[in-house]
Amino acid sequence: MHIVFLGVGEACDERLANTSILVTYQDHDRGQGNILLDCGFTVPPRFFMYFSDPDALDAVWISHFHGDHFMGVPLLLLRLWEMKRSKPLYFVGQEGLQGKVETAMDLSYPKFREKMTYPLEYQIVRSEKTIDLVGLRWSFAATDHWQYNLALCLQGNEQSVYYSGDGGPRPSCEDLAYKCSLIVQEGFLIDQSILGHGDLNRCLELTAKAQADQLAIVHVQRDVRRQEELTIRNRLAQVNDFNAFLPEPGDELEI
Repeated sequence: MHIVFLGVGEACDERLANTSILVTYQDHDRGQGNILLDCGFTVPPRFFMYFSDPDALDAVWISHFHGDHFMGVPLLLLRLWEMKRSKPLYFVGQEGLQGKVETAMDLSYPKFREKMTYPLEYQIVRSEKTIDLVGLRWSFAATDHWQYNLALCLQGNEQSVYYSGDGGPRPSCEDLAYKCSLIVQEGFLIDQSILGHGDLNRCLELTAKAQADQLAIVHVQRDVRRQEELTIRNRLAQVNDFNAFLPEPGDELEI
């Protein structure tokens, strides 16, 4: 799997694009596949820096319906239409996903859906369930967040990636992340828990309990990241049992 950190910021960060991950993988039957994990306000311009083929994207995962994880969808779909996409595009997420996508499209670009030249296929999922889609196995667990949010594990032939969306990890998240090649976990603060969000301590604890290979901390509160970035990086550098890091937008990783 090849991972691109399109964005690593929280909702109101003026410097860093909203957290979004691009996963590229090889499937024996389908060839190369591409999945976009979350699509907030500022994500589409970052996404189109990497793709000139409108049919390259196979699926979009939406962890929850807060704007910084979801409201870039209308622009994504409009640009793919302008680029003459023809292949169906899968949307994967919780109950209500289709209605949210259609409402967002109608508010952003009225009557655009009437012009769509490619179909959208919706796959509705639930916590602690598993599906097989576009050559990967998808599994899910609910996190501790203000709005219902699902963490995702994508399992390929040999590699796997866990993506938290927003929220602190619950025990079921530890099971979901077990032995993953990479954990991408929201860590809003450093050492102070806040209701509905993760923090650095729990990110490290999750990765250790899951016996995962690597940890990427994303969605850090903007002032905390600006003022305490050196502290965070030094803390991560002291970890011995796994590789822990604070990615920048555009960073790429092979797992």
